[in-house]
Amino acid sequence: MKKRPKLTLIFDEEKRKEYLTGFRKRKLERKERGRKASEKLLKDEIKAVKEKYREAARKKLENIQLPGMLDSVDNILSSEKHIIGDHNVVIQELDLCNSHYFMGACKEQNPNPIVHSEEPHMSLKRALKMNPMRSKKRFRRGKKKHFSKHKRQN
Repeated sequence: MKKRPKLTLIFDEEKRKEYLTGFRKRKLERKERGRKASEKLLKDEIKAVKEKYREAARKKLENIQLPGMLDSVDNILSSEKHIIGDHNVVIQELDLCNSHYFMGACKEQNPNPIVHSEEPHMSLKRALKMNPMRSKKRFRRGKKKHFSKHKRQN
């Protein structure tokens, strides 16, 4: 039987060291590529949703027909024409009761409004400081507060 020649492997120590110590680096690179790809997909999806919303809004606006209030001459009560310098100014009094712009008669306001005087008037800054969550935080376990002799002045 013939003996085969022995196969000898020669390692480049620098490349071997780079390969063995590069697992973490390559893993982080894969993670970063995946994160960038997912961010790109998310941006594209957000862009598509926004474009879809804009297109729906455009279609909705195209279908809306605004009623022409000035088309009907019935709404004009009186008209005055004034000439001011080089300009002609026409002042028209309109009656909106018969048009679709009319929302209802103006009702008389209550002459005696109810004033709640139970709550004292306070500044916005002070009202924002009255956060109910603060009192709950006081009783949580954790770092103990040390009280000093001097009280904090508000």
